[in-house]
Amino acid sequence: MLKSEGAQELKEAVLAVGGNRTYFSPSISEMLLAQATSRLGVSRFTPRELQVAQMVADGCSNKEIARRICVSLKTVESHRCSVMQKANCHSAAELVRFAFKHRLIQGDD
Repeated sequence: MLKSEGAQELKEAVLAVGGNRTYFSPSISEMLLAQATSRLGVSRFTPRELQVAQMVADGCSNKEIARRICVSLKTVESHRCSVMQKANCHSAAELVRFAFKHRLIQGDD
């Protein structure tokens, strides 16, 4: 729990720990849940799907992606379709927004 938590939170924490249970304040629980969700998001995608998503975010066309990673255009389309289905996205813009939000891809430094 955070030092800034109120007396009620402290009381609940003491009771939980005294009862041999784990206690996380709501603010800590939210932070842990966000981190876990982010990690789960990455595990849904294969390394190749993440690579394709990164290249889409970089503005590469399917044809250019296929050339760069030495696979067929059909394979790139398959990876891109799979990523979009897993992310529940219907456009490249939605995919890029999803990928940045869930830290699946990196922006330019």
